[in-house]
Amino acid sequence: MGLITIPYFCRKYDFHEADVLRNIVKFLRIQPVTGNLETRGMRFYREKDLFFVYDQLIKMAEIKKTDFEEV
Repeated sequence: MGLITIPYFCRKYDFHEADVLRNIVKFLRIQPVTGNLETRGMRFYREKDLFFVYDQLIKMAEIKKTDFEEV
């Protein structure tokens, strides 16, 4: 896993909520490898950092789905 932008990460993993991922990354203050959170332009992140956030979102969604089905 190398460096990747949020839009490309979302396409690669078929995640259609780039804004959600972007906001969570900003909230968690995950710093990009290039640029910073305040600058405009392409920001490259470590793919493993984005994947960790993505994986946690998927796990939370699965737990929520399981809880909903039990009711």
